[in-house]
Amino acid sequence: MVPSAALQFGSIMHSAIKQVISTLAHQPKKIEAGNIEAILREHWKQGSFVDPVQERTYWNMGLEQLEEAHRKFSASPFNLLSQEKTFQLLWGGTKIVGRIDHINRIAEKDVELIEYKTGRPQTQKEADRSRQLTIYAHACREVLGLAPVAIVLYNLATQEALRTQRGLDDFRILEEELRKASAGIITGRFPSLPGYHCRYCDFRPICPAHEDSKRATESFANLST
Repeated sequence: MVPSAALQFGSIMHSAIKQVISTLAHQPKKIEAGNIEAILREHWKQGSFVDPVQERTYWNMGLEQLEEAHRKFSASPFNLLSQEKTFQLLWGGTKIVGRIDHINRIAEKDVELIEYKTGRPQTQKEADRSRQLTIYAHACREVLGLAPVAIVLYNLATQEALRTQRGLDDFRILEEELRKASAGIITGRFPSLPGYHCRYCDFRPICPAHEDSKRATESFANLST
C-alpha cells in the first residue's frame, strides 16, 4: 500500500526538523533562515506526491514550518541531549517499543521531552490525555533513568508548544489499561468500538458493528413506515 501524501509529508518533516534542531544545537553558525530550504530539499522525496499542485502546497507548508521552528528554537537556548531515542520495555504485560523525538537536558537527571506533530494541531486536552506521551515519560524514567520534568507536544503547523506533565497516577492508570488490552489480545477478544471514526475505516463493509448498526437502522425504518 502506498503511503498517503500526509504520511509522506510527516516522514519528511520529522527528518528535516531533526536536522534543523541538531545543527542549531551543535553548529548554530552553520544554519540560517536562508538555508532551511536546502535542508528540506535534502529530505524531500521526489515522486512521493502524484499531484504537482499538492506537492507544491506541501513544499510551501513544510518550508514555512521549518523556518518558523528555526526562529522559535533560536530564540530560546536549549541543551540537546538526544534525538529519536529508541526504547523497549515490558509494561502492563506487553512489550512496548518506541522512539522519543527530542530530549533536552535541564539538569543532571532532569529532562524535557518534545514530541513533534506534523498533522492536525492537537489541543492541550489531547496533550494532557495522550497515552503516547505517558508511555514516553514512563520509558524515560524506567529505561533511560531520567526524570521527565516537562513534556512538550509541539504542533509544527501552528508552532504551539503544549506543555504537560505525568505522575505516578497516570502511569498506574495506563498500566491497568495495558494489562486489560494485553489480556484481550491473548484471549482473542477484539471488540469493535464504533464511533465517528468509523466513516473513514477501510474495513467498514465487513465490520460486525457496522452490520449491527445497519440492521438497526433498517428495522427502525420499517417500524416508521
